[in-house]
Amino acid sequence: MFVGLLMASPALAECPSPDVARVAGAGVEAVIDDEYAQARLDVEVALANLECLDHLVEPKSLATLWQVRAAMAYFDGESSAVAADLRQAAAVNAEFFENRLGRDIRAIWEHELKQDSGEAQAQVQLAHRGQVLWVDGVLRSDSTVALRPGVHLVQVVEDGRLQWVRLLDVRDGETATFDLRPNTGNRSNQVLLGMGIGAAGGAVLTWATAVVLDRQSYQVNHVESHDQLWFSARRFQALSVGLGGTAV
Repeated sequence: MFVGLLMASPALAECPSPDVARVAGAGVEAVIDDEYAQARLDVEVALANLECLDHLVEPKSLATLWQVRAAMAYFDGESSAVAADLRQAAAVNAEFFENRLGRDIRAIWEHELKQDSGEAQAQVQLAHRGQVLWVDGVLRSDSTVALRPGVHLVQVVEDGRLQWVRLLDVRDGETATFDLRPNTGNRSNQVLLGMGIGAAGGAVLTWATAVVLDRQSYQVNHVESHDQLWFSARRFQALSVGLGGTAV
């Protein structure tokens, strides 16, 4: 089993949030009227910007986006794309079909539902109990969610506000893993690494100072000054060895 590990950032994407319900509704009307040049573009933009959402979505509206795209492809003679889009619509909501798209599209939809699509999973570790998990517009009580293979929308809400959004694409047998908990282990490693680098730098600096003092000691005329500088040099050299050991 392939496991995709994604360490998530809590920040939402900085791009326009699509109005999924409006675009889906307008797309259905455009298919009915057989005038969907602009609507098709709007659907594509909405699907491309799902990670930019700043609100929860309705499962039916999310499925309708792909059903509308399938219908537009069907009536434009792009038969190869129809089944794939309907499978994707079923992946996010297998319980809903927009009947206004016509019997022909529904027949293909029902055929795709009967196929064995396999199973995938998403595992989401929330940061704390105050966060709530939504997948494809549906509230999820468990951290592990069984899914149909395909593209899925994962959203996390906290205090009534959307905090985190990810779009994942999983195949049959795959598990996508998200961990929103603070990574304290890596943080500790970074602190230790910084301490080690600092100690190593101090050791090098101290050693250089000792060398300079040791060389200067040979230029001093008075024995007392010579001995004092010589002692300082040896002390700095000993300190450098200690710091170097700490760094290692």
